[in-house]
Amino acid sequence: MEELAYVCFRDVAWLQAYPLTEASVLDYFSLSQFYERTCNNEVLKMQARYTDNAALLSQLHKMTGTEFAVVRSTPPKLFVIAKQQRHSSDKVSVLSVYYILNGSIFMAPSLYAVVGNRITASLHHLGEAIDYAKGFLSFDAAACQYVLPTTQADSVMTEEDLRLDRLVMEAVAEE
Repeated sequence: MEELAYVCFRDVAWLQAYPLTEASVLDYFSLSQFYERTCNNEVLKMQARYTDNAALLSQLHKMTGTEFAVVRSTPPKLFVIAKQQRHSSDKVSVLSVYYILNGSIFMAPSLYAVVGNRITASLHHLGEAIDYAKGFLSFDAAACQYVLPTTQADSVMTEEDLRLDRLVMEAVAEE
């Protein structure tokens, strides 16, 4: 299933012949490699008893097993389809989610993949920030600590600054 995360399906001939609507989107989706021929949708389609979507949907709710359902749509540009396991008429578990954007079908990434990528990107940027900040510090071996390098502007300290600096250093030394 992981290899399907990097696949896109598009049937230009079908899209030129039929508009994508809520009524036709599952027929279009059934042409893709994401569709399972053993799902309840296909069983009902083969029986050819349910030609309109309302009757098909009503019958799907009575069955148990794998099914595909349109869960969100903004025709004709965006459709979200869930592959779900139906346990009873009112209990389903979502197995995977697909979306159709401007006629191209994609598998939606898992929450694990999205969070993992976000964490990886955050750690990368945090590492870059630390490397950047290290350029502003130098290690003072005598004091065993990192210190900001002294610039010409820093060397001009007032008496008050020097007094406060001594107080801070004494307080740190006492700890």
